[in-house]
Amino acid sequence: MNLVWIALLLSCLMGSQVVAQVYQWVDSDGRSHFSDRAPSGRNTENPAEQAFVSQSKHPASHSSIVLEGISSRDYLHLRKLLRARQFGVLNDRLEQYQRTLDEDIRSESHLAAVYQVFDLGKPGMEHYFNDWVRTYASLEYPYLARATYLTGLGWDIYHQSTANRSPEQTDTMRRYFYASLTDIDAALRVNPRSGLAYSLLIGAAVALGDDSQHQVYLQHALEVVPESLLVARTELSFLTPRWGGSKARMQAFANRIMVNKASNPALAILPGYVQALLAEAQLGRRQYVAAEAGFSRALAYGNVAGFYRQRAEARLALKDYPEALDDFAQALQLHSADADSYLGRAQIYGDLRQYRNAAAELAYATEIDPESAKLRLYRTQLVTSLTGLGLRARESGHPDESLDYLGKALMLDPADGSASYQRAVTWLGMGKLANAESDAEVALASPNASSEWFVLMDNLLTRRQRWGDMVTLWDDYISRFGETQDALLARANAYFAKQEYQAAMADASKAAELGAPTAAGLISKVEPFLDKP
Repeated sequence: MNLVWIALLLSCLMGSQVVAQVYQWVDSDGRSHFSDRAPSGRNTENPAEQAFVSQSKHPASHSSIVLEGISSRDYLHLRKLLRARQFGVLNDRLEQYQRTLDEDIRSESHLAAVYQVFDLGKPGMEHYFNDWVRTYASLEYPYLARATYLTGLGWDIYHQSTANRSPEQTDTMRRYFYASLTDIDAALRVNPRSGLAYSLLIGAAVALGDDSQHQVYLQHALEVVPESLLVARTELSFLTPRWGGSKARMQAFANRIMVNKASNPALAILPGYVQALLAEAQLGRRQYVAAEAGFSRALAYGNVAGFYRQRAEARLALKDYPEALDDFAQALQLHSADADSYLGRAQIYGDLRQYRNAAAELAYATEIDPESAKLRLYRTQLVTSLTGLGLRARESGHPDESLDYLGKALMLDPADGSASYQRAVTWLGMGKLANAESDAEVALASPNASSEWFVLMDNLLTRRQRWGDMVTLWDDYISRFGETQDALLARANAYFAKQEYQAAMADASKAAELGAPTAAGLISKVEPFLDKP
């Protein structure tokens, strides 16, 4: 979901209002703001206004530039509208944002953040956008939305290392980008001055390796919307050393664009993006001290959520947790629809062993970006660590401590089979059979259920003489994993207890054919009952 073309979209904050209007206001320091959140302390007709109070010890940058994004609540609301196919309402919302942009180019980052809603990060969702385009073919909004979705999928594949990308994946990636070009062209026919459309166009050309078209698109964009910060930021990202550029080329391009500051004062932040993009590369190389300093220099040019969030990531890597949390708070105040900020906070709380807080942050992040591989990976890592701690605590004779660790693991992922199984074992050792059975049921519902988990449930059911449930248990095992000698013997014993001797003999005989050494004893035990009338 990390589009190269947009670093204006950053960090998330739970709790803002439903999209109703875009607020433009100037604070006491003369800084202009564009947001879907009314400023705290001001009169507003928006009943869902909620203020976020930053506890940051760091003052805002000395620059008057403040770039704000979309709230997580509005982000989720717009996605719900898309899934409900409320295209008319979506058009009204997007028209409202576009009108604000037409009145003041400085709200461009906000509009770009809104369209990031449509980067769903999951293939097979084209039908929503296709229906939208079909219904409103004369508007730019559905075309830009579908182009955002398609380029997002393309970049997701692009960012895989070439060595790990199959020819089929490369073909799929190229299809996504080529398909997006048609939509971008349609959007530009409706609105020839769309900076967002040009930024998507430039990114697609670069991803497709078409440098001549890249230069054509860039030149046309600079002629039509020379004041677009989004176009400038997009091109800057492709002038970094990673793309064969250099710091000198980045600075030269930034200086070239900043001559248009009279039309868009926000362009004065471009030197900050130069610093941030270079620091981002240092962050990727794990040069955390240098990256932290680079993002600090970037923040001197303006308040951008991404600068704060990435500095927070550098500080997190340096284990400077208070400062990292402080930066995440600043990022969340500016833009509240980026799961990476919640993930960063979850990582801090995980390192601090504040697992309830970590679970809450992961829940917020997952709500915003349920397809995030990073979120799934960290959740799995944290759950695995907690499960291991729970196991070791039980083996050390501390069952209460074991329950605490395992409970926190299941708070992070209530359906995790391993944690559920280990907690069931702990409950069983404490003599709490009902609790153990409840957790064992969750464990067995997991696709990675192992045979020992079935044995645990068999043990629990045997204690309660629930023979019918035991038969059902081993029916489930055999349907999933096939007829093994242990499963057949276990089911044969359950049938024997139920006095279903023919079924018990059938399973015991199969187990004997598979080489089960104890099958003969079970057969001899069943045979006398078969001889009875």
